[in-house]
Parts: sequence; C-alpha cells; structure tokens
Amino acid sequence: MYNGIGLQTARGSGTNGYVQRNLSNLRPRNIVQDRERMEESRARSAMQPDAGILEHERKRKVEIKCLELRDELEDKGESEDVIEERVAALRKSLLEHGPRSVPSYNEAKALRPSETHALGAAKEEERVKMQRALGISSDYVEGEAFNRELQEQRRIERMEERERRQVEARQLWEQRREQARLDAERIIEEKRRRDAERAAQAEEQHESDKDAAPEAPPAQASPHDEHERNINSRWDRREDSYARPRDRSRSPVRVPRRSSSPPL
Repeated sequence: MYNGIGLQTARGSGTNGYVQRNLSNLRPRNIVQDRERMEESRARSAMQPDAGILEHERKRKVEIKCLELRDELEDKGESEDVIEERVAALRKSLLEHGPRSVPSYNEAKALRPSETHALGAAKEEERVKMQRALGISSDYVEGEAFNRELQEQRRIERMEERERRQVEARQLWEQRREQARLDAERIIEEKRRRDAERAAQAEEQHESDKDAAPEAPPAQASPHDEHERNINSRWDRREDSYARPRDRSRSPVRVPRRSSSPPL
C-alpha cells in the first residue's frame, strides 16, 4: 500500500505489491486551454525575427574581432596609429564582406538557445527554401485546396491568363513578321536605287569619255604589209587550185589491150 492506495498485503494477489499508474485511464482534457496553448505556439513560430537585433548582433561580432586584433597588436608593441589603421581596415572589411545578419541553417546549429532571433531567421530561410523546392506559392493558405469554389475560380483565372498570353504572343509575332517584311522591302528598294545610280554614273562616265577622246586617223598601210598581203593571196589561190576536184568527164577512157599470144 502506498499513500492509502493499493492492497494491504501482496499475499495471495499474485503480484509484488508495486503500485503504478494506470496508463489506460484517460484524463479529461481542457479543450479551451489546449487551443490557447496551440495558438500561442503557432504565433510564436510565425513571429518574424527582428532585423535590428540581428544587425546589432552582427556588428557586435565584428567589434569582438576588432578588439582581438587590437589586443594582439598591443602585445606586439605596435604604435597607436598603426593599431587604429589596421583595426579600421579590418572593421571596414568585415562590415562589407563579413558574415550575414541572417545565419544559414548549418550556422544556426552552433547558436545558443538564447539567440532566438537568429534561430528564427535561419528557420525562416530554411522554410522559404523548402517552399520554393516544393513549388508552393508565397500566398498559400492552409486548407484552401479543399475549397471547391476557390479552386474553380482560380482555374478560370488561369485559363483567362493563358488565353491573354497567347493573344499577346500572336500579336507580337504578327508585328515582328510585318516589321521583317517592311525591312526586306526597304533593303530591296535600297539595292535597286543603288544599282540604278551606279548604272547612271557608268553611262554618264562612258558618254563623257566618248566625247573627250579624239577620233583616231585611219592607219596607212606600209610597203612591207602590202608585200605580205600579196604573198598570202598567192598562197590562197594555189591552195584553192589544189583543193578543187578534177572533172572526170573529160578524162580519156582506157581500153584494155588484148593479148597477142594464142590460147593454150
């Protein structure tokens, strides 16, 4: 027996007398309290991290590194001007190219539990990446997939948007085709105009050259040329006489002679 609960003695009970809680007994639940607790947890998870606090934390880490550099230079015995110059250069470099205000999901694992804003920012960034990977829109509302009227309205809007894009694409294609036709006609007309100008210039140049050039006098034949011409004419007549066929009608007819020897 424990606290007035249980058997007086374990003898005859078949047990060792150990008292434990009945896990099958369901306690009455406070629905209102559970709902409030759930809403509070949801609001806490949906709370956006404060950007000012994150920026302040980033600057604090930068100043810590600057102080570490200052202590190191002072231990080495550097002058104050050199220390200030190097610390200012480090601060400027870290502020421009240093760590981001929002840590990544892997960097958030090393954060302390008290850094709630940094953890929330890392969690929000991871949630956005997952939402983008799954193709979920940013204006998604939980449970709207079961609203048939809303889904039908969105389907009609998508169809209208698709038709509008098709009409715009068709108009753009028509405009480009018309512009290409006009450009081709302009190029052909320009080529014809240039060809006509070149032809007119060539004709004008030819006429001017013809008017400016003096008429050449007829060439006088030299005695040597006259002698060669006479020789060539003689050879031509001789070749014609050789090439002319003979008249066979005037040639004498040959009569075969008879043999004077007696036949055997």
